[in-house]
Amino acid sequence: MKKFLKSLVVSILVFSASANAALITNGSFESLYDALGGEIDNLATIAEYTPGDGNRADYLSGLSAAGNWGIYDSLLGWDTIIPGIEVQYSGTVAIASEGNNYLELDTHTNLGTGTDDSNGGIFQFVTDLTVGEAYLLSFDYQGRLTNPDKILSNEMTVSWIGDSNTNNDVFNVSEVGTAARTWTTYTHSFVASDTTMKLQFAGSGTADSKGALLDNVSLSAVTIPEPSVISLMLLALCGIAIRKKS
Repeated sequence: MKKFLKSLVVSILVFSASANAALITNGSFESLYDALGGEIDNLATIAEYTPGDGNRADYLSGLSAAGNWGIYDSLLGWDTIIPGIEVQYSGTVAIASEGNNYLELDTHTNLGTGTDDSNGGIFQFVTDLTVGEAYLLSFDYQGRLTNPDKILSNEMTVSWIGDSNTNNDVFNVSEVGTAARTWTTYTHSFVASDTTMKLQFAGSGTADSKGALLDNVSLSAVTIPEPSVISLMLLALCGIAIRKKS
């Protein structure tokens, strides 16, 4: 019976999620262009790259191969909390969970200034929401550092902030990284207190240039299927359960 009820709940949630379009722009950070199609400056190219690969601009060109990474002042759909967010190409530190790019939120935001290590973050205003309605956030997270003593370096804070800066929902995520570089998918339900809400991800651990990795962000309205739909799903699941039992 427990397995049956679990199947019912999962089926309803899957139906609810599939019935809603994603509300987030560029949730996998694949686009390095602005809303008008213009190329966004890679702030890292202004500093020389010292380990023998020429200048940093050549080393980072295009984010087209493992080992390429860059500092961007914004991404399509996203603004930065402080100037610069680090985008890494798949295979640089981890394999992207979706597409080719992912973010590191503890970053080298001030290259060449002597204050390289800073926790950064991104945010996006989600508009046309329904006040009082629930929305389901999903994202992939990975702690970069594998040393258990460094777990706080991997910490990330997720915030859901209303226009009036009230009824905010904030939670922290931190894990010890694994040698296998595996991602964990987190889901969290938010309620809209305003028609426009600010979704924010911020590095909140020790600023040491190694921290939270983020990819595959999505947000969908959570709708409960009509009673008739639930009844049909329940009958279908009952039929499956009976067939398995027989």
